[in-house]
Amino acid sequence: MKTHIQTSIISTLLFLALLPLLTGCGGGSTVETISVVGSIEIDGAPVPKGYATFSPIKTGPAVGGEISGGTFRCNVPVGTSRLTLIAQAAELQEMIEEATGITRRVPKELLPTQYLQGFVINLNPDASAASEHPEVQVAHESGECRITIKLSSQEAN
Repeated sequence: MKTHIQTSIISTLLFLALLPLLTGCGGGSTVETISVVGSIEIDGAPVPKGYATFSPIKTGPAVGGEISGGTFRCNVPVGTSRLTLIAQAAELQEMIEEATGITRRVPKELLPTQYLQGFVINLNPDASAASEHPEVQVAHESGECRITIKLSSQEAN
């Protein structure tokens, strides 16, 4: 039978072994980040909810922020990233699963197909042209990156 001391030692060693996993594997990352504040509209109306994901083109972790009331905020690795969006209506719609026939209530996707591949943008404060997409405006001010996204619900031809 194990003593209380043996159990405490085993528990402590197990906790120390798992600590890197609990702190996000390698806390103290050396990736330089910039604070990003964004707004997103479709046809002039704020996107009610969704998600904005930034995936660095070269290196660094993919990060994202929840869209709520047309705005999002997150810290993103400095450099060039692909910004992909999920834009959803506030109200739910009914969908029937073909395989099971089960009816589910899910958010309506607002993003037209031409925007599904996302946008390549440069989040380097020293960059002269931060976005090649007319729908996406990027401005750097006071150590922050402000992204304004104005989309159309009309499908591209």
